[in-house]
Amino acid sequence: MLHNMRHEAALHQSKFLRSRKRHRVTLIAAFRCDQGAVICADSQETVGDYRVAVDKIKPRDAGQYEMVIGGAGASGPLIDRFSLDLERTVAGWESGLLSEEIENRLGGLLQTFQSSHVKNSTYKSEEFAFLVCIKDKTQERVELWELRDTAVLPVETYSLIGWDEPLYVHEVRWLYRGTPSIAQAVQLGLRLFSMAKATSNYVGGATQVIVAREN
Repeated sequence: MLHNMRHEAALHQSKFLRSRKRHRVTLIAAFRCDQGAVICADSQETVGDYRVAVDKIKPRDAGQYEMVIGGAGASGPLIDRFSLDLERTVAGWESGLLSEEIENRLGGLLQTFQSSHVKNSTYKSEEFAFLVCIKDKTQERVELWELRDTAVLPVETYSLIGWDEPLYVHEVRWLYRGTPSIAQAVQLGLRLFSMAKATSNYVGGATQVIVAREN
């Protein structure tokens, strides 16, 4: 079961702002914990000269699976495109897939996305990264991957993608010990994003926290 929590007040995003060029500069973090995983993100997006609020992560019901997708890169529309393609693809999967099978399917979809949408993009920066959490509704296992370029990397402890991540990885490496509880992972996420907002103009807005539980 996936639970979505919001921290701080969200801003209004008008249709006018959504029509402007959108830059998805963000920080997204995922933490393995004793009963699943915790995924966190900020909710600030740059649209023209404005900063507006968006849901960069949210629970998604995809057929036999529940999932969370978070992407970081220059283009908000391209990140949304991959997220939608992935959700639609997963919705067609049969239940009971092994981790290796899911990993191979993610790799194939990512390679197609890179060769079609990213290759033909007008954005100067074509570097994208995604954090993907998938849970089979018939099983307790929570799967967590980091996707970079065409690589699909299982996350066994924690992963950060997005803005100035080396600085924040240092903070997480200091605080992440053993296998934290869900409550400890949530606290770690809130502390990390509080620090990020205090040190970067590109991380801001409400802090989103999603808990993926084994049950």
